Amino acid sequence: MEKVIDVKKYETIEDLVKDYLDYYGAKGLHPANLQVLSELAQEDFSEMRAAVEAEYTRIKEQQRLQLLENHLFSKDSSKKDIKYVDSLSGLEFEDFLKDLFISYGYSVEDLPYSNDYGADLIISKGAKRIVIQAKNYQGTVGNKAVQEVVSAKIYYKCDVAMVITNSSYTENAIKTAQASGVILVDRTGLERILQEGSMYFNSLVS
Repeated sequence: MEKVIDVKKYETIEDLVKDYLDYYGAKGLHPANLQVLSELAQEDFSEMRAAVEAEYTRIKEQQRLQLLENHLFSKDSSKKDIKYVDSLSGLEFEDFLKDLFISYGYSVEDLPYSNDYGADLIISKGAKRIVIQAKNYQGTVGNKAVQEVVSAKIYYKCDVAMVITNSSYTENAIKTAQASGVILVDRTGLERILQEGSMYFNSLVS
């Protein structure tokens, strides 16, 4: 944690807590993480936990209201719906994810649409780089996608490898991902990302 959050640069606990949750998402509520944060900031654990929980609640409520507003007033609200994702082509799906992660505060590296190393997107926030393979499928995603993103992680020197699909994964793909540390986001996970926003996504990659 000390490598990604320099507590000395924050003038207020509120600013520290915002960046902490932005990096860790829902995992920031775990007692072990809160204990480390309290020790680094030299603050009382109970007070730090209360501050983190209050900010987390505020962010979740803000996201809930934004989602409601989008559904009520935005003509483009369908773009955040899984049914809209189903209608996209493979390249459109990559562009959709690119725009989504930019809205979550990530930087996106430019990559050719077709490359030999299994990377569709590379996103970063702070020092962490995440390589993503995007699979907009009707059938199940197989082992090949996991193997390719592992190769891409090594080639591009990324910290995290992830496959995102609007479908599901074969049993072999799941086993390979577990063995190699690849994060798999299936249809249910993608729906949660669309509905819960950056807080949920950050908790996956932290």
